[in-house]
Amino acid sequence: MTSCDNYPDTGGMLLTPSGNVVESFEDGGIRYRFQVISLAAMDAQKVLEWGNPCLMPFVGLMRGGSEILQRAEDAVYGSSLGRSDKADLLTGMALLSGLVDKDLPRRLLERRRDIMSLKSQGSRLKAQGSRLKAQG
Repeated sequence: MTSCDNYPDTGGMLLTPSGNVVESFEDGGIRYRFQVISLAAMDAQKVLEWGNPCLMPFVGLMRGGSEILQRAEDAVYGSSLGRSDKADLLTGMALLSGLVDKDLPRRLLERRRDIMSLKSQGSRLKAQGSRLKAQG
């Protein structure tokens, strides 16, 4: 037992509520521990108030998030980030919001069509997937 045994080795995010969450498991005599952060348990309003645009794609998955998703979207859109970064965050928001409501991604894409190009985002995601597949 080391002094690090009191701390999780890694962390993970739980995107949707689940009753099957574990925070440790053993495999071949090795024990893995991690801390799970449940987005559904987080207060979306507080995250919105923090004002960090990089957290906004997750707001729709949080408690009260579907009611303020457009405000989170506006926070990303109105941020000082570059156009490409805004498009990436809004694309992430669209993908994640589909876990909560299948209609939310379509509405977000319609509102932010000026900054989100599905073709370029899809091409970039496809290229990243190909690179990861080649590495693995």
